[in-house]
Amino acid sequence: MSFLIAIAPFLVAALVVWALAMMLAWSYGNLGRAMQNAAPLQPSTESAADRHSVSIAVVMTVCNQAEALRRHLKTVLEQDYDDFEVIVVDMASTDDTVHVLEQFELDYPRLRHTYTPASARDISLERLALTLAIRMARSQWVVVTRADSEPLSQHWLRSIASEATDWRTLLVGASAYELTAPRRTHFDHVWATISGAGPVLSGKAAVLCDDANIAFRREAFLQSDGFAQHQDLRHAAIALMVNDISKPRATAPLLHADTLVMRDTLPQAERRRQQLMDIDTRSHLRHATMLRLTNAMRMLMPWIVLITLGLPLMMCILSIVVLSMPIMDAESDYSTTRYCSYAITGVLTLMLLVYAYLKVSAFNLTARALRARPLYLSFLYYELILPLHTLALYWRWWRTPHNEFRKKFV
Repeated sequence: MSFLIAIAPFLVAALVVWALAMMLAWSYGNLGRAMQNAAPLQPSTESAADRHSVSIAVVMTVCNQAEALRRHLKTVLEQDYDDFEVIVVDMASTDDTVHVLEQFELDYPRLRHTYTPASARDISLERLALTLAIRMARSQWVVVTRADSEPLSQHWLRSIASEATDWRTLLVGASAYELTAPRRTHFDHVWATISGAGPVLSGKAAVLCDDANIAFRREAFLQSDGFAQHQDLRHAAIALMVNDISKPRATAPLLHADTLVMRDTLPQAERRRQQLMDIDTRSHLRHATMLRLTNAMRMLMPWIVLITLGLPLMMCILSIVVLSMPIMDAESDYSTTRYCSYAITGVLTLMLLVYAYLKVSAFNLTARALRARPLYLSFLYYELILPLHTLALYWRWWRTPHNEFRKKFV
């Protein structure tokens, strides 16, 4: 009986932590459930002149991405939508990018392109290019995507237009990677998408976003400071702009499957560089306190669960081993303690299994909605090492020269 009294506080703590962990595990599937429940896109019965009341400008910046344009730009230009234009800004490319754009312009009158001079020094080229493109646009809404991405559906713009209601100023979309991409790439991408979608799904302003699939009112950008607040940064132009202009209830997620875009898999070196850029971006985000706390809880919860449930579990197993020794009297009070230890061990083990099952199921629900590769045991492994991986990224970011992230004005 004394053993049960001693272990009781550990069992209470384990139960509380397990309940909290189950709620966090359930939240992994919030985005997937929302995408599954999204209303299907209904075919319009209106005339072609009245079918689409929202004009859209698709904007992208390119730099030495001629091959990516050859693969992906045609899908954007052939969208099943009446009122749209495509504006591409070349950021001083030295390959065949300009030639590819000129060839596309011969076949697609919707396409226009311009360029930024390589000598631009007082603003990052990406921000300058995006500002030029948005000001060139004649449309009500601007959709920003990447040259290495393409829509998964010809109804991509029509699906976005269906969500562009009068009271919304920002629509946050998602992207996917091919199933052949490495498992770690799929894990990182789905994890980041789940983190960024949390505030928007709950009706709050967007904190993080996917820069390959964003739509916003052109007027909202022009009325704001645009990119003026972060002119010295070399990266994250769209993510920080979205964080600045996003407002609660005026921001909505793009949940329909037709709004997804497929991205090319980055080389490992470029992927690591992008991760460092993402770490640097987090230091400039506003209204991100709750998101940081939630992400920290998600990262640390597997370890907290293992400790709080593992400690009483090990105590029970040790009790069973000791009380099963031949020197113990089976008819004494020790037998009751031993049987209780068996029961507690079974319950704690079942709780761990249920937690792992719910977590994997909820994560894969969102992964399937995002056309990502399902992860099972590998997901549990990646989640366990995620805190260590994040610490390593922060260490590399701290040791990286400052001018990698800032543009030096001259």
